[in-house]
Amino acid sequence: QAARRHTAAFLGVPYSHERLYHAVRIGAARVIFLNSSDLPGLYEQRAGWEAASRASAQLAWLLEELRTDVDPTIVVTHHPFIQSASKHRGQARTIWNHVYNVAEGRTLPEILIDGGVDLVLSGHVHSYEVFRLQRNQRQMHSVNVSGRPTWWLPWRRMPNDWGADVMGELESDGFRITPANWMVTQEVQMSDADRVNQFALITVEPDGRLAVEIQSVEGTLLHRIQIP
Repeated sequence: QAARRHTAAFLGVPYSHERLYHAVRIGAARVIFLNSSDLPGLYEQRAGWEAASRASAQLAWLLEELRTDVDPTIVVTHHPFIQSASKHRGQARTIWNHVYNVAEGRTLPEILIDGGVDLVLSGHVHSYEVFRLQRNQRQMHSVNVSGRPTWWLPWRRMPNDWGADVMGELESDGFRITPANWMVTQEVQMSDADRVNQFALITVEPDGRLAVEIQSVEGTLLHRIQIP
């Protein structure tokens, strides 16, 4: 509840379990906060029609919000929709694969990249990993930064170095991915040698570009991304 109050104060909008999604403008950037727990495939694990109703309302809101083109646009969500770590990969796969008939049969990643989203920030896995996704001449980064690596099942939370075969690894693990529509690159991932408590620092440059720095809490720069 304390976290909810602090987030509500930051957003400056009403915030309750019925609506945990909002969009705010911070300078030139639009930041969209999604409630990934109410996405299909995840809410069924918890509750019935009330969660389904929230999921439908959130999707309708998101589609309407993305009708307005804002550059840059950042999406913040708890569950990643793409990851190499085995812990929670089933949830990521569910979010990646689910098709929304009301969105012309597109998936959430397709909705986001088609809607001009530049950067998706997520957590949940307790490691860091960066993917670059391309579809129909558009590009979007997925950045997972999750704070302190946990002692619980650490080997499952560590990302895998998929190298040049990201598409093959995703397909073999059940992610429905069509090379004609997608090109996915794994840019960087936490290794056993650099298990650190990390966060992302996002800067919007005067020309609208995004600078993303993954840093350790001790102040070490782990990775830097320039978007575009």
